[in-house]
Amino acid sequence: MRNDGLFYKHSGKFGPLTFVLPVILLPVCLVLAFIYTYAVVYIPLVGYVTFLLTGGFGFLVAMAVMMLIVFAKVRSGLICRLTGLFAGLVAWYLSWAVFIHLMLKRADEPVSFFTIVFKPFGIWGMAKAISVEGWFSIGSGGANVSGIALWICWGLEALIVIGLPLLMAGQAIADKVFCERCGLWSDEKEGVLLRRPTDGIDLVGRMGQKDLGVLAELEQATASDTCVYRVDVTACKSCRDFFTTSVKEIAITINKEGKPEQNVSTVVKDLLISRDDLNRIRTIATSSPGGEETELDNEQIEIEEDTETVPAENA
Repeated sequence: MRNDGLFYKHSGKFGPLTFVLPVILLPVCLVLAFIYTYAVVYIPLVGYVTFLLTGGFGFLVAMAVMMLIVFAKVRSGLICRLTGLFAGLVAWYLSWAVFIHLMLKRADEPVSFFTIVFKPFGIWGMAKAISVEGWFSIGSGGANVSGIALWICWGLEALIVIGLPLLMAGQAIADKVFCERCGLWSDEKEGVLLRRPTDGIDLVGRMGQKDLGVLAELEQATASDTCVYRVDVTACKSCRDFFTTSVKEIAITINKEGKPEQNVSTVVKDLLISRDDLNRIRTIATSSPGGEETELDNEQIEIEEDTETVPAENA
């Protein structure tokens, strides 16, 4: 049975920079909204590429949110999602303000963007007016998309632009570990140890009870294996006294083009370990019998006996 107290969980706290995230996100969303909307309006055949552009817009907003969440040291899933929702709504609204600005400009009735952006009811009124006859067509000589069809397109656009940052924001910290003592994200080293799944050995159950000896009982992986366990370690680069380990299963399959692909799934996630546990993993790694080298062997790290020299930077 797994003892959840032995595993790392985010504290739910957040750094003081979290309060300035909205201020930072506003200009970021504004720039992206201008680029996106100009592309939608002025790229030919817009009917075929709009949703690709929309997906790119939502994705870039989401990436900005994720980077800023890590920068602000947010360890709360709720705060992550709220930040993503805020950014998505702001980006979506700003894109509409830019859109109305461009539509009026094309109609030779230019109105400043900064006048439009502070008039949400004016934007709503313009959207209803545009929906009557539409503003783009699909295909050469086709009728404009208007009415319900246009509102469906706009609804899907909103779903993508708002939904992507909301859904992706939490992933920013999903695989990260934070040292509360030092106030720093831990660094991860992948492939400290490679083992082959072995019949009769309950890796998950025993790791869940912090029985690291199970790693020594597993057979060493070889280059011919199509399924291996990869042991990763995180370490705080400041105090060097806060460590976790995870085990991921890597299944190698052959795709339709005949090329190998790696499918990675987490088996054990962020088990808290001590310096002694870290040294034990090192001992298991260095005492492994010689085996056929795998590609991942080159990415293994050395865990020095002097924990003050444990490397904490990504390879």
